[in-house]
Amino acid sequence: MSEIEHTSQTISNAYSVVVGNTVFFVPLEGLVDIDRERKRLQKQQADLENRIAIYDKRLQNEDFIKKAPQEVVEKQREERRALEESLSKVIKRLSELGG
Repeated sequence: MSEIEHTSQTISNAYSVVVGNTVFFVPLEGLVDIDRERKRLQKQQADLENRIAIYDKRLQNEDFIKKAPQEVVEKQREERRALEESLSKVIKRLSELGG
């Protein structure tokens, strides 16, 4: 299989999907209110950042780490990682929308 070709041309305000070695761009202009979507994603980003901060505070609390069962601590770490992954996706989408 060949690698995906990268071009210097970028398509703004488009959703990109990779299928195999092909990248498809779906223009959102006219289909989606870009400003509204950007605001929604910014709100989602702030929410995720706040939730991550709560997990960080809990996971940095030595009493919690010492007293909680190891399974509970690991579950908290997994949930925090999932939030971080979601945040990454939201930030990527915002960058694709130019925001």
